[in-house]
Amino acid sequence: GKRAYVLGSANIVDVRRHQFEPIRKPLNFSDPSNISELLGATEIAEEAFPVVTTGVRYWPWLLVARDFSGRYKQTRKAMLRLLPAIRRRVNRTGVFAFSRLGPTSIGTFGYYRSMYKKIADLPESNPIKRFIEDARRQFDGSQVHIFERSEGDWRRALSATDGTSRAAHQFAQQLNRLKRRDGLIDGPEKAITYILKHYRRFDARLWKACFCYSAFRCLYGIADPNQEGEGGTKRKASKHELHREWARLLVSILDAKPKGVRPEWYRLRRHIKVSVNSFGKVYEQEDQRRVLRTFRFYTFFYLHSRSVPRAARDE
Repeated sequence: GKRAYVLGSANIVDVRRHQFEPIRKPLNFSDPSNISELLGATEIAEEAFPVVTTGVRYWPWLLVARDFSGRYKQTRKAMLRLLPAIRRRVNRTGVFAFSRLGPTSIGTFGYYRSMYKKIADLPESNPIKRFIEDARRQFDGSQVHIFERSEGDWRRALSATDGTSRAAHQFAQQLNRLKRRDGLIDGPEKAITYILKHYRRFDARLWKACFCYSAFRCLYGIADPNQEGEGGTKRKASKHELHREWARLLVSILDAKPKGVRPEWYRLRRHIKVSVNSFGKVYEQEDQRRVLRTFRFYTFFYLHSRSVPRAARDE
């Protein structure tokens, strides 16, 4: 049999008598981290939007990341000078407002470097890689025309299916349809709602990402932290109304038992059905919002539908 000698003792311990049953239920079920794990948030977001990196807003800085690729240690001081210089050049043009226009530090620039690395690892034939690696495209802050002149090419490259994701392509198509129908749209919520209503029409990765994102927002009753202009009575009222609509759709999807639903998700059904804020008061909102960023819906929305910053005269 199994034996173990205890250090400093002549006694022999039979370890077979000291086996412990594994813990089979997660502790603190309503913890955002546990809900994220149960939903498979990170894995699903990677499948739906494999190239997009949270924290990236304006794509021309990916060209800057391209130019500094592989030379970070040698050019750290240069980068500290470069980012403010780019913003000053943009500001001098007077075309776009200076605030919130691109990364302000090496830390925030790191998100652009991360996304560029993902793009650089794609096959040479990939549309978004061809777009970013095109040496004719340069950005040092002076070429503000690049936002508008290359907008259509950028959007097509971002949503291309070759080597990235059919889910991203379908989501981009839905955003385009809404824009043609409604004009300027405020965020990805309407597209998510439509996909939840017609989930059988869409790529499984996309509707599952929509399911998990909306489920998380319903469970905690919060808005996306990347959403601009949140706050105020009207915004808050519309948020709760949206969550109630999503809750009804989520319950109906679970009741239909479609292919692709993880068995663990059914554990959330009663929590979603009872209240759209079942877990909202248990944990800090920052923990909840950190998980929401994982899904990348607002990041993709801004890169696709708001890739051109507002003109200074509109601020």
